[in-house]
Amino acid sequence: MGKEAEFEIVPAEKTKTLLIVGGGPAGMEAARVAALRGHHVTLCEKEDQLGGTAFFASIIYPENGRLVEYLKTQVQKLPIDLRLGQEVTPDFVKQLNPDQVLLALGAKRQAPPIPGVDQRNVFTGDDLREMLTGASPSKSKKLSLGQRALVAGGSFLGINRDVDKIRKMSKLWMPLGKRAVIVGGGLVGVELAGFLAERGLRVTVLEEKDYLAPEMSLPRRWRVLHDLRNQGVTMRTGVRIEKILDKGVTFVDKKGNKDTATAHSVILATGAMPNQNLFDRLNNLGYEAALIGDCREIGYIEGAMTDGARMGRQI
Repeated sequence: MGKEAEFEIVPAEKTKTLLIVGGGPAGMEAARVAALRGHHVTLCEKEDQLGGTAFFASIIYPENGRLVEYLKTQVQKLPIDLRLGQEVTPDFVKQLNPDQVLLALGAKRQAPPIPGVDQRNVFTGDDLREMLTGASPSKSKKLSLGQRALVAGGSFLGINRDVDKIRKMSKLWMPLGKRAVIVGGGLVGVELAGFLAERGLRVTVLEEKDYLAPEMSLPRRWRVLHDLRNQGVTMRTGVRIEKILDKGVTFVDKKGNKDTATAHSVILATGAMPNQNLFDRLNNLGYEAALIGDCREIGYIEGAMTDGARMGRQI
């Protein structure tokens, strides 16, 4: 099979009713391809807008925003039954009774077993997403009442639905201290470091491995790391985190020396793992469920898109 045939979208031999759960890149791309092939597609997203974590990622890395907008436009153009704000449960699946369910639930994040990880100055990516986009702000224990009011006000004015507005507002207000330590120097960690440095924070990145952002293509990785150095971001690799304190993070370097990185805020950029919570329950009920995107294997946006396209052609 040639490369052109590999990406060709051909009509399905047998039309199916599909339920796709998750409105991130994997879910939207699977819905787009499946609908073009003639399947009857219902796409459910528990939030009130499409994009998933890619919407938040587009705030930090603007190039992601163009991809999200493209996919949203395609979904809205096609005969796809789009249901926003829809929590999918086994009972909901029973009512819809699809031929097949595709789960594109993304990743879930598990806090690393570091002493002090449960302190109020420690934030996960989900915490930051809630702060910047207004997603379930009342549930975030990291926000003060005043901060929740600001987030709620932004939601009321519609700022949280506009990436450009969120990006501009974040330059005026960020619910973080002036010094931030990011635990984890993968793709997410280094992108976040640049975003925070642009907003005037003094940032330190701590990574256990000996290299940063291996998920990035080389040209982009070189440019990003070059920019971080120019922004004054401190990057320490080959370190072992010992403890998170209320004003810093203690760690041991590759020579065995103990050190402390001063921090008013600590951000965890590690611990992503496939979210397969609904998969077993649906299969136990006799539904044919399949995992796509980061809930099958962590592959970030590029991997999620590839997985969604593959499944949309395979059905």
